[in-house]
Amino acid sequence: MKIPGILLFIIFLLCALNTCFAQSEDDFIVNGPVRTIAINKQSLKSASESQTETRNYDKIGRMISKISTGNTIKEYYYKGAKEPVLTCSYDIKHPMQKSYEVKQYDTYGKLILMAGIDGGEISNLDIYSDQENQINHNVFVRGNEIYTNSKTKKIDLSNMSFSKELVPFIWDKELSEGTDQAYISYSNPAETDNIAHTITYKIFEKGNPGNRIEIVNAPGENEKGYWYRYLNNKIYQERYIANKTDLSDFGHLYDYDKQGRLLSNTYGYFEKITGGVYMQRREISYDNYGNMVKVRDLAEHETSFDINYSYEYDQHKNWTVRVEKYKDGSGSSVTRKLEYYTSNESPVTNNLSDADYVVLLAKASEQAKIAEQKYKEYLSAKGKPANASMAPVAGTTGWRVFLPAGQVLDTLSYGDLNKDGLEDVVIVFQPKKALQHQRNTTRELRILFKQQDGNYLLAATSSHAAMPEGDGNIFFSGTEIKNGILIVEHEFLRGGCTYKYRYQNGGFYLIGASSITGDPTYSKTFDYNLSTGRYVSEYTNDDDDTKSVKKEGVHKLNTLPKIENFELFSIEVEGERI
Repeated sequence: MKIPGILLFIIFLLCALNTCFAQSEDDFIVNGPVRTIAINKQSLKSASESQTETRNYDKIGRMISKISTGNTIKEYYYKGAKEPVLTCSYDIKHPMQKSYEVKQYDTYGKLILMAGIDGGEISNLDIYSDQENQINHNVFVRGNEIYTNSKTKKIDLSNMSFSKELVPFIWDKELSEGTDQAYISYSNPAETDNIAHTITYKIFEKGNPGNRIEIVNAPGENEKGYWYRYLNNKIYQERYIANKTDLSDFGHLYDYDKQGRLLSNTYGYFEKITGGVYMQRREISYDNYGNMVKVRDLAEHETSFDINYSYEYDQHKNWTVRVEKYKDGSGSSVTRKLEYYTSNESPVTNNLSDADYVVLLAKASEQAKIAEQKYKEYLSAKGKPANASMAPVAGTTGWRVFLPAGQVLDTLSYGDLNKDGLEDVVIVFQPKKALQHQRNTTRELRILFKQQDGNYLLAATSSHAAMPEGDGNIFFSGTEIKNGILIVEHEFLRGGCTYKYRYQNGGFYLIGASSITGDPTYSKTFDYNLSTGRYVSEYTNDDDDTKSVKKEGVHKLNTLPKIENFELFSIEVEGERI
């Protein structure tokens, strides 16, 4: 996916502040018949902060292998193409634990299959097909479970027209193109019928295809889109589009030198940019070899932030040392050790062979057939009417009568809840998944009173007492019956919360709620007795001078919440939500 320039500018600034320490692909661009590039990037302030990477190439410049920081090795196999059709990854300490990525292209060079293979098993599949001007792309996980589907169709532009503001030139209707990508995600079963459309136009100037306009209307942008103008195949302007047609005066303006190198990226209102007023701006200058020697970031009402570069070069005019320095003296030093091929030297090889490719591609192709068939079966089953009655499984007895068909039991708890001496049951369940990677959006809790004859009576039902899967990083962890109280537990990424319900006055009412949150440096606890209204909040931080703060008070509710109606975190007490 293309990152909007507005976001790119923010990323640029973050990298300038030395938060992007990883190697850049630009560091591996060289002149001449290079065989090996070994790069070490070292922080000028911290000797422990460094990155290393070594890459080996064949005689036509294709990468054959690389060793990254952490001793991860990747090897690449090609079949005449510039892109590898097989990639093998492994840790140098565990060379037998290999993972693969295998690709297949058609005779026109289009990708039709890509598979990830871990531990000898297919982990993911990307399947592409081109039928009647429509490109289908299915992504499968767990070997054969559909994850996403996209269908990209061409848009007929023969009768299309654009305003002069959007397309400020006479455009070539034969060369120009438009696409409509319909995208479905299957990770959430409640959203599998929601189709998100991305409309893209590439409008070329007639007689001058180096000049073009690209218009993208993506989903989730509140009817906004992006407008890109290219001159001589270089992006020149980047703006927002409101309501799909209204071109904003807000965005990016780019400037280049005669060699096509970026000189500046200015962000703000175009009406003001021409007068030298902007919100953010990046300026770049180069040496005689085309490498950056200075990058200056400027922002409205802020002082400039500069990065200065210095280089050492070899006989091939490739830099071997680059020093990056900031105003505060921090920065990094990058050393490149370059080894070149001699005329009679054999090319670098690795352990991959055509036999490996054939075997792994056959495995992926066979799994692709299974995955596509499973997808058809899923769509067929999905089209059938759901069991809306929540009827029990035929022939079941005891508490299982209350577990509907098509549902899966999460937890089961026993205990006396109504003080009649009989062991009652609490069950929590959720829908059976058609796709295991999906996150269910519903989870139901049922309280069953045991009767003298051994049967059960439904006493209460709640669709809110237990959080569904992955809802806001809050995870249902179980139920317990203790001393006649129903306890429902949830966990956070750090901490958790507990709810207590008691049977009284003919119903189940929330009588207590507590939570704990924190990290290695602080903790915060909150305990609330709804029956008395009394609450206690305590905050402890090892990094603060004030180690602990404790608050107590009373917050009495008019009526206690019933389990059927109570929604988690719907009550606020002194800034805390329970």
